[in-house]
Amino acid sequence: MEEIIELFVNYGFPAAICILLLTRVDKILISLVESVATVRAILEERSAKK
Repeated sequence: MEEIIELFVNYGFPAAICILLLTRVDKILISLVESVATVRAILEERSAKK
């Protein structure tokens, strides 16, 4: 948390957000892929029941 505040102080708001996004992009992408897979599985289950 302190390093995030440090980023804002050193680089300003937009740059800090860009840096945070870049460092977390891989985690965000992984969670997106997982959620898409979950939704797809739920939809397949529903269509199989009909």
